[in-house]
Amino acid sequence: TRDMQVILMHYGCWQFIIKTEPADPGVGSTYKEKYDFQLRKDRTFTLIYTNISPELKSLISDATDGAVAWKILKDHFEPMTRARVIQLLDEFFGRKYQPGEDVGIFLCRVKTAASRLQEAGHKLDDLNLGFQMIRYLPQEFYSTVQQIYRWKDGEFTAGKIEAELILEANRLQLMKQDLEKTETVFLSSASTSRKSSVVPGGADAVPGDASGNKWYQKEDGKVFVKQNKTTKRSVKKIGPCFLLKKIWPS
Repeated sequence: TRDMQVILMHYGCWQFIIKTEPADPGVGSTYKEKYDFQLRKDRTFTLIYTNISPELKSLISDATDGAVAWKILKDHFEPMTRARVIQLLDEFFGRKYQPGEDVGIFLCRVKTAASRLQEAGHKLDDLNLGFQMIRYLPQEFYSTVQQIYRWKDGEFTAGKIEAELILEANRLQLMKQDLEKTETVFLSSASTSRKSSVVPGGADAVPGDASGNKWYQKEDGKVFVKQNKTTKRSVKKIGPCFLLKKIWPS
């Protein structure tokens, strides 16, 4: 049966059934090199055959070569028709940058869509490929995109545009990290300063007035004043009258 043939091919035994010599990869190859080459060639087909659904195996029922089987399946699922090319063009120009997406991943998706078009026989030029790379970028890339538009025709290539966008993405990432560090230090400093000015009862001290009174503001927004009371004390002084009273009491 077909399945048995595939198993024998996978383990390098089918050539003993059909009594053929292993394929020669090159002039002067040893028998071991011929055997290894034939085994890899047979396993190319067996891996394809064993990893497709049963209803598709009938498409490659007459094939024993991996390259032939691959072409049959490729033509079946991706026919090189005008409708197929139009579909791939629509997918290519529909590649948009997603908010928060890494720029490198977005550019990879664009290039993958372009490669599928090229496989279908429609190769895109640098103008179309470069335009798709920059048309949907977020606002922070605006200045870089404007610079790219001013490049000369010979400089406007997909490879150079990709390198420029990745450099800009890295610069923006570093700038974002620096801003986050600065914000963290500022908030930490403000929190320390706030804790040092808190008084019992959940009130924050605010500058006092000229009379020396202290003003406080509670967390609920109410403001009250704490007056500094000055207590006057009488000071007894020792003078001539005091001494005379002690010498000559009345």
